[in-house]
Amino acid sequence: MKKSQNGFVLISVLLITTISTIYAFSEIKGNLLQERIGGNQQKEMNARLMAERGVFEVFEYIQLKQGNTSRAVITAALPSAVSHAQFTISNEFYNSSAIPTYITFISTGEDKGATAYLKAKISIKPGTKKPKFEKGVVGCEGITLSGSGVIDSFNSEFGDYNSFKKDSDGTFILDGNGHKIINKGNKGNTGTVVAGANIKLSGDSPINGNVEATGSFESEGSSFVNGNVSANENITINAVNSGNSDPSVTKGLNSGGDVTVNQNAIIKGDINAKEAFNGAITNGGNTLIDGNIVAKFNNGTNTGGIYAGPDIKELECDDIGISAQVSGYEGLKGSGVQTDKNIFSNARTDADWYYTNDLTKNTHGVEFSFSSGQAEYFNDAHRTDSSAPLKLYTLASVNVDFLGESLPEVHVFDNFTLIDQDIVIDGHVKILVTGDFDAQNGSKIKVNKGSSLTIVVLGQITTDDGFRIIEVGDSTATALVDRSPVEFYSAHTSTVDKPIAIDIKGRDLSATIHAVLGHVNIGATASLKGAVRGKTVTISGGDAGDNGLETGMHYDEKLLKSTQGPGANPAIIKYASIYYHYN
Repeated sequence: MKKSQNGFVLISVLLITTISTIYAFSEIKGNLLQERIGGNQQKEMNARLMAERGVFEVFEYIQLKQGNTSRAVITAALPSAVSHAQFTISNEFYNSSAIPTYITFISTGEDKGATAYLKAKISIKPGTKKPKFEKGVVGCEGITLSGSGVIDSFNSEFGDYNSFKKDSDGTFILDGNGHKIINKGNKGNTGTVVAGANIKLSGDSPINGNVEATGSFESEGSSFVNGNVSANENITINAVNSGNSDPSVTKGLNSGGDVTVNQNAIIKGDINAKEAFNGAITNGGNTLIDGNIVAKFNNGTNTGGIYAGPDIKELECDDIGISAQVSGYEGLKGSGVQTDKNIFSNARTDADWYYTNDLTKNTHGVEFSFSSGQAEYFNDAHRTDSSAPLKLYTLASVNVDFLGESLPEVHVFDNFTLIDQDIVIDGHVKILVTGDFDAQNGSKIKVNKGSSLTIVVLGQITTDDGFRIIEVGDSTATALVDRSPVEFYSAHTSTVDKPIAIDIKGRDLSATIHAVLGHVNIGATASLKGAVRGKTVTISGGDAGDNGLETGMHYDEKLLKSTQGPGANPAIIKYASIYYHYN
């Protein structure tokens, strides 16, 4: 007999299947939830990474700009300077009075709807500053001053040398008695830096500033020093000021060797000698002698005791490593392109101008324009038909590392010769000359106010009596605050055949000279308004010119404002705190 079927197995299977399906859907839902949680966590992580990226970029931006602009400018520029599609910067706080300075900001990172906030505080401790030219004259291995050349100072921020000082709005600056002040000072400090390097004055050649010789110092004739004289070795004062009653040295003498003074010399300050004092002086201060000879004074007393010497530091002459910086420049070329601008309408004979080799500007009476990206020049090598009109050419700049700056625009010439021609500088122009620089017959470098020319010459630099460097243009334009309008750098190494790196003459030369591998000669007609650093320096001044400008070296005191000189230490920039921030 057949048993009845009640479907228990079927029901059981259906029940198990239903439970399994529900469980499977539950697991799927859980996995989807976990994926969403993971995705959101990834978005939040990406947002945090973006916020961190913002903090890092702000730090790098501050490191980059700290030496070139004020901290207030940095903070004002932060939101736009480092903004990115996935993060933004909001400047929250800037404390300019505290040392170190703190910059606090919020970096907001975003990624697909997720947002993260990082609040960061960056500490900025000012670094040490050092001017490019701390002294008016540095002759690393020796300085000779002769004739009637003078070393003194002025400040171009208040007008021209030997003029009445004016402030920025043209108002005369007055002293305490209401008198106008002559722009002429005594900060023409002079020194050597190599062991045993001597300084010698002769003729009627005063130094208005302090003198530091790593070797010996000697003066003769009617030359005098308006300041202190210090030397690691001997000091010899044979000079008698032409005023007879005026001092040969207005302050003191500090010698690491002997001090010898002419009996007619007048020393106003103290005399310190490590070894011995020889001679008699008037109007003296005190002496400190370590030796058996006792100083004799008409006025003043011998204090006795021990004097160790001035200990003038010996330094590297090549303070910027010019040899390494110009390596690879030989053979570098620019590229000239002819334009439609005629120089002359008719051909001329060779007697009417002077030619040199490629990329040289030589046409009489022509003014050439230079900007950072383009320069004008004339080159006869481009003209194949002697009867054709002469054409003006433009020289495109090239990008090459230049005095520590990475790939700026630089104009490259084989030689650079100006004969009765002017160049006008507009903007911050850089020129590299792989040969020689020569300016003759009244040629001028005219620099628009606020512009500058930096020129590096691998060969020799020579100018004549008629050469000028002058500022032109709008008198209301912003002037350079820490550099001269023109900076000459010579990489020429003195040889027996070519000992002179720079032989400069001419009036109103608003420039600095840097020639640490060769000799610098500042001629009898030269009036240099800036500073000079050379392997050796000779200044042979003459009489004042038609404009009354004294020949010699007039140090521009505004150069002390430069903060980018060799040996300057950058600001110390570091993180003070970083933490997550919630709105």
